[in-house]
Amino acid sequence: MKIGINSMSTIRQMNEDFEETIQRLKDCGCDMIEPMSDWGASKKTLEFFEKLTGKSGWDPENAKKRIQYIRSHGMDVKGMFVFDECLEEQLPALGEFCRENQISYVVLSFMDYTGIDDIYEKMDMIRRIAPTLKSYGVTVCLHNHDHDSHKVTDRDGKEKAILDMFIHHLSPEEMMLETDTGWLIYAGIDPVKYVSEHQDRIAVLHFKDLCRDFGKKDRNDIFVACGQGVTDYKAILQALASEN
Repeated sequence: MKIGINSMSTIRQMNEDFEETIQRLKDCGCDMIEPMSDWGASKKTLEFFEKLTGKSGWDPENAKKRIQYIRSHGMDVKGMFVFDECLEEQLPALGEFCRENQISYVVLSFMDYTGIDDIYEKMDMIRRIAPTLKSYGVTVCLHNHDHDSHKVTDRDGKEKAILDMFIHHLSPEEMMLETDTGWLIYAGIDPVKYVSEHQDRIAVLHFKDLCRDFGKKDRNDIFVACGQGVTDYKAILQALASEN
């Protein structure tokens, strides 16, 4: 099993000393890095995140250099997060970047939904971009947060979880899942059952761990180091392997 880490949790460290941070991650047993790239982001979004963490360092030019460095040290980069704001106009360039740098998947994560029409617009956007990216050998994945498990009234009048709508309306060729088990737990969903039922759509498992009293805390204060909280990693991995 390959173990990776998303760069969001190490942005500041990577900005301060990228080479040292990569070496420390390798020493900890990480096999892969999943960048939070700047692809598809608006100028406003980039400026917002820069105020929080400094420049990401994963703009196209620097990302290429970082990927080469990571691979030269025995680790790999298989996929990366992208933004949806300007993604469609960047598709050919993004596809070329992914093909040139052997990136096999990109991850979308929607921070909010303004209503049912917005949900359908996002699904339609994925449906439009997926064939182009597929022609470059790139799969589109959806990363869930807790709000993706919220139920809404669909256009057919039935109540459905937003994540279920994406899975139902989009084929595996159009969209796979990067399943965040921590946010499933926070939303009241059993991750073991979810992984077992949806493993044909899961391309990547994104583990987080939550403190044991997470239900009494603000959502920004619930995370702990993996293995110190409520997540049953062994059961989740057994569920994933049970059908293979």
